[in-house]
Amino acid sequence: MQGPVGIFPIPAGLFKEKKMEENKNLSEEQLAEREAELDRREEELNQRERKLSTLDEKVIGAKENLYSHINVSLKTMNIVVAVLAVILVVCIVVGIITR
Repeated sequence: MQGPVGIFPIPAGLFKEKKMEENKNLSEEQLAEREAELDRREEELNQRERKLSTLDEKVIGAKENLYSHINVSLKTMNIVVAVLAVILVVCIVVGIITR
């Protein structure tokens, strides 16, 4: 398996091997600090993920409440809104070009 594709492909294990070599040269205290830092970052990422999922649930709930007055599915209403947005952008572009 390879790393990022580009001009110079990088083998997937290259960075892992370098990190392991760096970790061999570290003391127990430094390794504990790095592990604590990784745990802190992981907890921070988990908090952000929970926050985003809560926000996503709120947005979906708001859309469903808004669309509940119209007898159309959520997917259909999303398509209608997207089409209206595209029409608006096209009108603005045509207005700018013909000005």
